[in-house]
Amino acid sequence: MQIQFTQQTIEQYEKLLTFQPNPIAQL
Repeated sequence: MQIQFTQQTIEQYEKLLTFQPNPIAQL
């Protein structure tokens, strides 16, 4: 299974990062 990183996938990752901040950053 090869994942093609397109503009849409990048936007989804950005939304996930903004929606769920890294727990390490909260320390």
